[in-house]
Amino acid sequence: MNPRLPVQSVRQTLPFHHQGFGWDTFEDFFCDFLNAQPVIVVNDAGTEIRRKVIRARPFGRKGDSQFGIDLLAEMERGEAWDFQCKHVTKWSPEKTRKAIAAYERDSPRRFLLVTCEVSEECHKIVAENPGWALWDAREINRRFRDSIEMARAAQVLFTHFGPGWAEAFFGIAGDGPLIGAEAKFERHLREGIRFHHRHALIGRSEFVTQLDDFVRNKKARVFILTGRGGLGKSRLLLHWSRDFSTRHPGNTLRFLSDKCADFGPSLQVAPQPLTLVFDDAHRLDDVRRALFHELPRREHIKLVLSLRPGPIGQVMQELTGVGFDTTEIIPGEPMKPLTAEQTMEFVDAALRPEFSKYRHFLRSASRDCPLVAVLGAELINSGALKDGDWKNAVEFRTHVFDSLLKDAALVEKEFGAQPTDDFLRLLALLGPVKLDAAFFAKAAPFLAMQHADHVSHLRDAL
Repeated sequence: MNPRLPVQSVRQTLPFHHQGFGWDTFEDFFCDFLNAQPVIVVNDAGTEIRRKVIRARPFGRKGDSQFGIDLLAEMERGEAWDFQCKHVTKWSPEKTRKAIAAYERDSPRRFLLVTCEVSEECHKIVAENPGWALWDAREINRRFRDSIEMARAAQVLFTHFGPGWAEAFFGIAGDGPLIGAEAKFERHLREGIRFHHRHALIGRSEFVTQLDDFVRNKKARVFILTGRGGLGKSRLLLHWSRDFSTRHPGNTLRFLSDKCADFGPSLQVAPQPLTLVFDDAHRLDDVRRALFHELPRREHIKLVLSLRPGPIGQVMQELTGVGFDTTEIIPGEPMKPLTAEQTMEFVDAALRPEFSKYRHFLRSASRDCPLVAVLGAELINSGALKDGDWKNAVEFRTHVFDSLLKDAALVEKEFGAQPTDDFLRLLALLGPVKLDAAFFAKAAPFLAMQHADHVSHLRDAL
C-alpha cells in the first residue's frame, strides 16, 4: 500500500511551488539537505573541486543585512561556502546580475539556488564570475537525488513534503518522527477538502504572542496549549509556524509526525536550537512518553504541547517524572471559544457573498466553534446543503458531522469499505480509547488486517 502523493508528481521534480511551500520552507529544506553532508562537486577553470559539507545554518534573518547570502555551509579544509536561495517561478539574466552584485562577502564558493528552470544566458553570466555556481530547479533535483545517502534523503523528503515523496523519488518508504509544518498540515490545505485550514486565523493573537515569548524565554522548556476540540488549536499552530524563522532567526521548528519511534537518532542530527510542536498530544500516550524521555538532557530543544484539558495533570506528571522542573513548564491560558463578533468575522470569511443570508444562522449554529463554521460554510458554498435541508441548528449540525463520514469514502477506496466501517464502529463502541501500539495490535485480527501497522495507517488516513 503506497501513501497518496500530496500533489500529482512527475517523480523526478520536487514541488517547490506547491501551496504552502514558501521561501522559508525552501531555505529550511536546502539547509537540511546540506546538513545531510553531501559531497559537492564544482568545476573551477577545468579543475574539479570536491568538498564535503560538515554543517550548515541560516545566515541572519529576512529583512536584515545578509551580505547577499541565506545559508552558510562549513566545508572540509576549513572553508565556508555561501548560498543564496531564490524561491521564484520566473528568473531572468537581469535578476542573475543583481543577485551577484548584491553579494558582499569573500567566500571561495558562492551558489545561486533558483526554484525554476533558467535560461542559458543566466548560466553564461554566472560562468563569467569566478567562484559562482548556479543551480536551477533541474540541478537542485539532480544534486538531491545523487549526492546524499538514500535513507537520509528520504527522511528529508518526508520532513518537508510529507508522505509519498520518498517513494516517488527513490522507491523506498520515507518516514520519521519529525516533519515540517507545511507537510504536517498538507492535507488540510488541499482544495476540495471540507474541513480545511485555508482560512485566515481569526483572533488568537494573544496565543501567538505567548508562543513567541516562550521561544525567546531562555529558562522555559515546555509550553502547554490547552482547549477543547474544535476551537482551532491546530490552525493556530499552523499560523504561528509561518515566518517562524523570521521571528526566531537560527531556531528551527518541527512538528511531531505522530509516529512512535526512537527519537534519539532524529534529535541528534536535527538542527540546533530546535522547537518541537506536538499537536493532539493527549491521544498518543506511547509517542508522548518516548519523546519526553529524550528531552530533559537536550537543553537546546523546546517543546510545545497542544492537548485537550482532561489529561493535563497526567502530562505534567510525565514531564516532571522524566526530569523537567516545574519552573521550566509554562501552562498557557486555556483557549476559549471565539467571541460572537469573531465568529461572525470567521463566518463572513468562509461564506461566499451570494450566501451571506445564512451568516447569522451559521454563527448561531456553530456555537462559536470554528470547526462547525468551516464545515457548514463549505457545505453551503458547494450546494451540498440548501434551503429546506434543515429546520433548526440541531439538524444543521447533524448534516455537518454526517459530511465528515462521507469524506471517509476516499479512505474506503484505499483500505476497503468493510475494514473502514469496522474500524469506525470499533471506535464508537470502545471510545474513548487510546490509539496506541497495543490497541493497533489487538485491533488488527479483529479487522482481518495482517499487521498492526495497517491499522495505524488506517487511523492516519481517517
